[in-house]
Amino acid sequence: MSQELIFTGFGMTPEAIEQNPIVYNFFSELPWHSSELSFDDIQAWVSAYASRRYHQVNEAALAAWENLLQGAYNGASINLAVFELQPLPGLRTILTSNTSKILNAWR
Repeated sequence: MSQELIFTGFGMTPEAIEQNPIVYNFFSELPWHSSELSFDDIQAWVSAYASRRYHQVNEAALAAWENLLQGAYNGASINLAVFELQPLPGLRTILTSNTSKILNAWR
């Protein structure tokens, strides 16, 4: 007899919720997916998020979020994005964000 697992809830500590709402939207939705998401799934989710956020399909907003997905949210930049680094004397770090994509999103 197999035992059925029932999802009853999850928790987060939203310390940056006002600065980074896409992350909390995404992680709040993750438990409802039955399998691991591919990058294509994530791209589709980000496009849908942009439409939900601005209450319409806006090509400029979609392009900006696609640039942010490839820049600040590229998966390799799990640490801090280049624009979030605190300036400290002698700070040496390897930046993994694609800053050109972030700049394109700003434009």
